[in-house]
Amino acid sequence: MNKIIGILNILLAAAIGIVPNYLACSTAKMTMVCHWTVRGEIAIAIPLLIGGLVILITRGKECWRSASIIGIALGISVILIPTVLIGVCPSPMMECHNLMRPLLIVFGALTIISNGGLLIYSFKK
Repeated sequence: MNKIIGILNILLAAAIGIVPNYLACSTAKMTMVCHWTVRGEIAIAIPLLIGGLVILITRGKECWRSASIIGIALGISVILIPTVLIGVCPSPMMECHNLMRPLLIVFGALTIISNGGLLIYSFKK
């Protein structure tokens, strides 16, 4: 179970850090709001990647608990950045509004669910 969650966290961290770069609006004249959302998501993807490696490498359930609690917090942060904290472009015609925000919400939800499952599993083992 921990190997699966560790690999899933690594893949989700890669998706959270890479996918928004291709869906953010880019203009040569000005920096859009979604640019800062992308930067914030990269800052969240790095500790999530490290947490996935910790889950993958360690065998102790105490380490799994700590990493999964941090993973849950990072998953919540992945959802909060594009919806509440920074946001995306307000126009519904923009790619970041139609694609990036829903994808980040799904990635954050998957992160919360997988790390919550590992947390429950670590208490049962």
